[in-house]
Amino acid sequence: MRSRYLLLYIFLNSSATLLAQDFSQPARDALMITRMAANFHVHPRPLDDTFSVDVFNQLISILDENKIYFTQSDLNNLEKYKTQLDDEIKLSKTDFLKITTNIFTKRLRESDSMISIIARKAFDFSMNEKVTQQEIKSFPTDAKSMYKKLYKMMKRSALYRLLDHERLIALDAGNRKKYVDGIEPGIRQKVRARLQNAIQIILQTPGGPFQYVSDSYCKSIAFCYDPHTEYLPVREKENFESELGQRKMVFGFQLEGKDDGTTQIENVVPGSPAYKSGQINKGDKILSIQWDNGAPINVGEADWQFLNQVLSLSNRGKATLQIKKLDSTIKSVTLWKEQANDDEEENKVRSFILKGNKRIGFISLPAFYQDWDNKTNGTNGCANDIGREILKLKKENIQGLILDLRYNGGGSVLEAVELAGIFIDAGPVGQVKERDTKTFTLMDVNRGTMYDGPLVLLVNGYSASASELLAGTLQDYHRALIVGSPTYGKATAQVILPLDTAAIKNVNMDNLPGRSFIKMTISQLFRVNGTTAQFTGVQPDILVPDLSELSTNREKDQSFAIKPSTVAPVRFRALAEINSSDLNSQAKLQMDSSVYFIQLKKYINLIKSDNTPNEISLKLTDAIVDKQEPEQEILTSGSEDSTRANFIIANNAFENQQILANESLKEMNSQWIKFLSNDAQLRVAFNIISSLIK
Repeated sequence: MRSRYLLLYIFLNSSATLLAQDFSQPARDALMITRMAANFHVHPRPLDDTFSVDVFNQLISILDENKIYFTQSDLNNLEKYKTQLDDEIKLSKTDFLKITTNIFTKRLRESDSMISIIARKAFDFSMNEKVTQQEIKSFPTDAKSMYKKLYKMMKRSALYRLLDHERLIALDAGNRKKYVDGIEPGIRQKVRARLQNAIQIILQTPGGPFQYVSDSYCKSIAFCYDPHTEYLPVREKENFESELGQRKMVFGFQLEGKDDGTTQIENVVPGSPAYKSGQINKGDKILSIQWDNGAPINVGEADWQFLNQVLSLSNRGKATLQIKKLDSTIKSVTLWKEQANDDEEENKVRSFILKGNKRIGFISLPAFYQDWDNKTNGTNGCANDIGREILKLKKENIQGLILDLRYNGGGSVLEAVELAGIFIDAGPVGQVKERDTKTFTLMDVNRGTMYDGPLVLLVNGYSASASELLAGTLQDYHRALIVGSPTYGKATAQVILPLDTAAIKNVNMDNLPGRSFIKMTISQLFRVNGTTAQFTGVQPDILVPDLSELSTNREKDQSFAIKPSTVAPVRFRALAEINSSDLNSQAKLQMDSSVYFIQLKKYINLIKSDNTPNEISLKLTDAIVDKQEPEQEILTSGSEDSTRANFIIANNAFENQQILANESLKEMNSQWIKFLSNDAQLRVAFNIISSLIK
């Protein structure tokens, strides 16, 4: 009897806590987002029933992406608000927020208990159990259905983990069962921990489910304007500022916790060890961390807090990080921490000399950064740093230059304009159009160029925004050959504004405090020829495929992405067009004889032709038969090729002196050389630019 009263007390106490939460603040933020969008967004939407339905669907998707928490009866209870959220926002009402938070909190706790119960019993992988696509895509009808869905989800996840054990596949039936019986308990507990960690993060972090639902509500409203308009609650801004403000030993990347409880790299700090490695980018996922000669620590499914704990285990040791890229390739990167420093870094970008039948300069630019504080009159921006590297390379008598923008997700548009000016004479480099205004021309006002030799830009499906502006400009001017795969297709620009002041026009927003912030899309970018990279991306002059061609997460695939349009072209003086037909034929011959590109083509065709089965077997023998092996060689060592590079990689004289005096730089440089030596796309680009040189 006492335990029943205790449970009743806990339930009543949690309900009282929920009722005590101040829902008026997220309601005010929601209203402010719509007012700001009406004033500043490049394409504001009317606050009507259609908008309300979109916000409702987006919120449910954020809160329950895998459709395991809400039951169909829950959705039926919430359905009456589906076309009323516009009125709730206008009147700052909180009814929907309260009922959603209450239901969500209850279902999280129920799911947490169910997961614990399911994890107590071993999974039997000899049973003829299946999960259907209909089950995956549907919400459970009731608590019993929720339990069944969680059970199948956990068993499926455990089955996939079993398949990672290559030894298991080679065993006969008897030994295979013994092996499975030995490792299944540990795998089952890892699956349990991952699901429960995701739930506990919501239940136990400051603000709990109330804050999570409130923030998700505001994020949903912002997202329904376009995928790059984003609500930034105060704690996210504080966390970001805290990471930037710490004056201690750092690798130089910021982390972001995902909805599934895992963590990915959100930002790479220019000049930091991670940035100088050239192999770490936004969106990367850390799979494991090995300190010095210790055992690797698996963090592939770790939450933000746990991953930070592992990264904080040492400040002076060597860490080898296994990184999973956006295209699913796996890289091993060794880093040493350095003291966080706001002072100017000499080497924020890396350059090399490719010595073959021609001497080609190579510069990697992972992101467009600028001198945000304007303390040094722009001398700390990436354009200025690229200029310094070009001067070093020119002293080495390079005959051509390759600028690598692969995986460069963009950044400062102003730096893209400055960088274009290094390669072209004064003139227009792009166009910007805000809402209901004339088109403004972005100009390079400096006469002359820093480099006027043969130029190739390497791009792929993750090159976006400022990268596309630069690539499009140099392509329109016939100043460079664009080599690689089509770019991401984002041609919009955003600013970050304080939420509680920016809704009023003509207000000076500098240094004004704000509880929360919003990143708002305020303009569209166009090429000098009047077209846009929005949706279509920049199409390469010479197509060199890579795994980014399989991405289904480009701008055109995003909900609410701003539709492309055109503006009038501006007058500009283009150079003579580069005849790329012979170069295309040459590149095709090289790729047709390359082991890597032959395997890559087969893999891309395999994935594109693959049809998702209506049913997925949860039986181990069926899963082993279905296991696809063709991608393994490409995804883990895809840059290896029997056709070796016809160039060697060297450092410029300036960097040679630095490397001799710094052991960590020496090892990092060795990683760079190994990486570039096995870069199949770079080998093609080298031959292309060598053919351009007269």
